[in-house]
Amino acid sequence: MARTASPAVVAETQGADFRTRVTLSGIGMTSDYGPSLYTERYAMQSPNDILTQLKVKETQAFNWGYAIPPDRQHGFTELDSGIPGTPAWVLITKPVSLPIAAIGDLASGLEHHNQIISGDIGENQTVMKQIQTLLTGATR
Repeated sequence: MARTASPAVVAETQGADFRTRVTLSGIGMTSDYGPSLYTERYAMQSPNDILTQLKVKETQAFNWGYAIPPDRQHGFTELDSGIPGTPAWVLITKPVSLPIAAIGDLASGLEHHNQIISGDIGENQTVMKQIQTLLTGATR
């Protein structure tokens, strides 16, 4: 079963008038993306998000993946997620064992990928507050 583009991407490509669009975790757009000129776009992710580590942001096969990353070049303002980068214990293990460090990097990248969409204000305060501010501003 083929995956289709997200409804927001399809709607914006077909002329929907969104005032604000926020992407999380490096989720980008498929190659057929055509942005609205009137939409403010924002992107947030952790520095070591697993999608960045796996180079998914600029990879697309048929309609799988995301050929266009949500970055400044494509009209997105990149905001700090407040989620830390690679944990210190992973960095310390690199000189000792690259395989263990690589597994730790992937594990923390997956944890941060999931954390950015968490509704837990204790884990995701910066992202949730920024989204609230952006959406409040869009309604004025």
